[in-house]
Amino acid sequence: MMNLRRATQVAGLILAIVIFAGGAGTSLQAAPARPEAVIISAYPRDFRNIDPAHIPGSPDYQIAMNVFSTLVRYKVDSLDVEPDLAERYRISPNKRVFTFFLRKGVQCHKNFGELTARDVKFSFDRILDPATRSRYRASISQIQSIEVVDNYTVRFTLSSPANSFLGSVLAFRPGFIVCQKAFEQLGANGFQFTPVGSGPYQIVGYTPRQEIVLEAHAKYFRGAPAAKRIVWRVVPDENVAALALQRGEINHMISRDVQVYKALQRDSNLRFTATPTTGWWEVMINTRRRPLDDVRVRRALAHALDRETFVRTVLEGVGQPAYSIIPPGLFGHTNDVEKYPRNVARARQLLTEAGFPNGFRINVVYEPSDYGETISLALQQWFRDIGVTLDLVKLEAGAWTARRSAGDYDLTVSGTTRFEPDQFLSEQFHSASFPPAGNLSYYDQIDNLIEAQRRALNDRERTTIIQQIQRKVAQDVPFLPIFNPVYVTAYHRSQTGHPLNTAHWMTRFEFVKFAP
Repeated sequence: MMNLRRATQVAGLILAIVIFAGGAGTSLQAAPARPEAVIISAYPRDFRNIDPAHIPGSPDYQIAMNVFSTLVRYKVDSLDVEPDLAERYRISPNKRVFTFFLRKGVQCHKNFGELTARDVKFSFDRILDPATRSRYRASISQIQSIEVVDNYTVRFTLSSPANSFLGSVLAFRPGFIVCQKAFEQLGANGFQFTPVGSGPYQIVGYTPRQEIVLEAHAKYFRGAPAAKRIVWRVVPDENVAALALQRGEINHMISRDVQVYKALQRDSNLRFTATPTTGWWEVMINTRRRPLDDVRVRRALAHALDRETFVRTVLEGVGQPAYSIIPPGLFGHTNDVEKYPRNVARARQLLTEAGFPNGFRINVVYEPSDYGETISLALQQWFRDIGVTLDLVKLEAGAWTARRSAGDYDLTVSGTTRFEPDQFLSEQFHSASFPPAGNLSYYDQIDNLIEAQRRALNDRERTTIIQQIQRKVAQDVPFLPIFNPVYVTAYHRSQTGHPLNTAHWMTRFEFVKFAP
């Protein structure tokens, strides 16, 4: 079993574990090096939307982080930020005015011209426009105005101070800058799967339910990357992908199946990046539905969980039980929250107090890839022990996303990883983010605290508020965190430079090099 330890963040730095497999055992067939510098990757879920205003998660985020640039970006293997499209920036003493001085000569893909401050303003204005129905509108709601000072200078004025604006907004999904001219020519529908940015790669091909193809952007302002072509394939069965990796049919994959990961470790031609992440897999509770609107019922469900056994047996120790709204490794995390240990008798007592001595029937809506089905099956057994019947509603990715967006579920399972506490708080637990955005529990009891931690002018004050939020959410139980995962990428030994998966699988292919 792997020896993993959760790292503690100090000044924005997370320690992680990079595991290199080798030596033990032989592969089915030696995976050849790829001197043509093509990365062929695999992931079990189909693409849904790569437009920055609507990115729902994986694998769209992995594609987008290679297609778009941001004003500032996360440093490699760190939660700190560094300039990207901006050569430099200036923050006012009251932390309300952020001025960015852009690089000159940055070129959009497909000959759409130079990227300027107008593209920056257009990108954020579009998300802020209610007509766009962006899931990230609430995340950037503190933006009061955006001023184009000149072609290479853009100024943001916020409605209140924001310590986390750089990391939680500008370096994340809502901060991806699109090329206005391309969007106006392609339209929203055309931009869904063939968006135009200024990042290291441009999309040159898309086949629904099969693959997306990217090519290196020859005019990328940091220089064309070593990997000249990326082919990202949809392979629903991770075992099939693993076999393809060993046979050399692909040379990179994201692995979420512990058994697959451990089997691949026996192949001396493969290398791995396995990183404790700043995220959790969770069950969101629709608190608008009876009987889930009663906190006693939600606490009963929490007492039914057996996280420790799940991590020990299902995950074989590759992860750790999760309890808090802010994962270990992120600023402000505390483990001093109500944990609701497995206690069937206490759960049944709470249900009786709530008027359900004989239990009730609810559903869980989930998408089967990743851990969706595994968690749902575990929930069904745990809840059966306390007299609650759980109906499993398994949907493919598109239908699952649509149903979640409509709020049509009792419970739903998903995985969330973020770089900064406000991303969890604003997207997952602020009332402004009710579906179709990310607050799938319809929880509205900490809006003032979320806004207060944004305004805090020093780390000590902000930490105090964030810890108060964690304790409040744990008491109210709008969601059930299950475990903090370890994210694994596997690739051929000829590849070097893959960043750590500190928050999500960091498939930033511009950093990949190839051994001779």
